Amino acid sequence: MKYSYLLFALFLSFAACQSSNSSVEAASETPVDAKAEKNIASAKTLPPKQYAAKLAATNSAQLVDVRTYEEYGAGFIDGAVNIDFYDKKFTDNLRSQLNVKFPTFVYCKSGGRSGKTAKQLLEMGFKDVYDLQGGYTAWMRSQQNQLPSTIKVEDQ
Repeated sequence: MKYSYLLFALFLSFAACQSSNSSVEAASETPVDAKAEKNIASAKTLPPKQYAAKLAATNSAQLVDVRTYEEYGAGFIDGAVNIDFYDKKFTDNLRSQLNVKFPTFVYCKSGGRSGKTAKQLLEMGFKDVYDLQGGYTAWMRSQQNQLPSTIKVEDQ
């Protein structure tokens, strides 16, 4: 009987130890800067049709194409300003050409550069940031006749 109590006590202490380890692991996954995590979570990635609808319905929207100048020259979404992601002055160009108070829509070729840009914009204090899921490639693949008529694609 003594051994049963001893084994039971060992089991309880083991279970308590495991429970405290899992809470330590969970705590270590929590971001250090909760404010930055909140901002990152507020970036919205939208598929082409939803992106177009949101863009058309948003007053004072800023549309930013972060592809290279050559990519932009091959075609772009009407109204987009080109700020080359690879330009050495990229961050300075974002600050000088965009207004932190206005909703900002970003896109690139497939979503990688614009995703990084969306995160950067949020860190710079922008509140409403929208990223085009799949980028310009997905935009072109979407059925253009179903996009809002106020959104056009410019081919050069």
